[in-house]
Amino acid sequence: MRRFLFEAPVDTGFYGDNDDDIRANLLKSANKSYKEKKSQNNISFQQLMPMLSNKEREYYDELLEIGKKLFLYDFPDIKRDVDDGSVILDINFIRSQNDYNTLRTVSQTVNQQKLVNAKEKDPQFEERLKSRNFNNSLTQGFSWEKGFNDYKRVENLIRNINPDLINYYNQFEVGANVFYHENENMMQSMANSSSGRVAWMDVVDGPNDTKKIIVRAPNFPLLLHELTKAGNYFNSLRFVPEDTEIFEPIKYTTDTHKNEIKNMRYGQPIVRIIKYIWKNFITDYEEWMDGAINNQYFNYSNQAPSEYNAMMRGISTKDLVDEYEDELKKQSNLSPAEIAKMKEIIKNYHISLRQFIDITNIIVSGIKKQYGESQKNIDVSKIEPKTTKPIEPEYDDEEYDDDDEEPNDDDDMSWMDDIENEDED
Repeated sequence: MRRFLFEAPVDTGFYGDNDDDIRANLLKSANKSYKEKKSQNNISFQQLMPMLSNKEREYYDELLEIGKKLFLYDFPDIKRDVDDGSVILDINFIRSQNDYNTLRTVSQTVNQQKLVNAKEKDPQFEERLKSRNFNNSLTQGFSWEKGFNDYKRVENLIRNINPDLINYYNQFEVGANVFYHENENMMQSMANSSSGRVAWMDVVDGPNDTKKIIVRAPNFPLLLHELTKAGNYFNSLRFVPEDTEIFEPIKYTTDTHKNEIKNMRYGQPIVRIIKYIWKNFITDYEEWMDGAINNQYFNYSNQAPSEYNAMMRGISTKDLVDEYEDELKKQSNLSPAEIAKMKEIIKNYHISLRQFIDITNIIVSGIKKQYGESQKNIDVSKIEPKTTKPIEPEYDDEEYDDDDEEPNDDDDMSWMDDIENEDED
């Protein structure tokens, strides 16, 4: 049974050695968010975890059904696969200590000779590493920025189950951000060793050429967090090099637990930038489209990694560009070299922004045509939970099989034909 690990650090692959200002600004944005959360934090995260599990336990079945329906609503591409039987969902709460026995890991190292061979075989190998790192940061960022807040979309349903849960969820979202920020080294050590992990997701091979998405979490906010992560990660596997001699060295380099927490911290401000652009510049954008939009970004990154990296690097400088534009307006005592550097980053940002808006508008238009009718009649705030028998997980101890194939999809890049080449002037 194959298992795919992920969570690679965007700072070790996506940004170059000369991009210290960009990395520093992203961390500055993350620190600002932490301080805002810190001011709202009224209860320790360590206290909240067992309190929340005890509070939710009698409502697990209802909450599980809501989580599953939100997941299928937010990832229409995966819903299609579930409906046709090619993907199996195994989603559940951690209901006893025995459930932690399902957590397994595989090697977190890359064969150096295979890495050398892949670089020689694929001239775009380095760019693929960068795009994979960036996509993993998107996976992490959306799981935090969106996943931990998804309970707000079904708040009326939660209140009908138990109104006290909302206050717990509010505190959990705040507390998780504060705790991970203040305990980065400890959490990173735990991630490296895969010890002490309380929630996780897996993508494994199922029976009869199917794929199985496994998600486990001890409470509802963490379940939504892991579901968002699982959906984006699964979709990212649709669009990878078909040649395993190319993709496996990429996967073993990027899809690891190494620096997982840092990747979360970089991913959050990047996702906030992306969501800002979507909400303010993308015609017909709706929140349910997030997963489907990312699906096509992953597609683009596989087909044209260099162009994708340049565009995503450019838009990731938004907050830095805002600062630079203010400094240039103030006519501070800047050297000619500093002014030239600022102007170059500002120019690249606006070029990337125009390209990003054009591409995303085309993607959204296609998503609306494909899924709009089926989605528009669904009101997630009125999802009716029902008591269901939990899925019994099936596991085996088979080791990683290098001959397995990745999930594939019929999607292509035809939407890119409509994109006009950007004029760099």
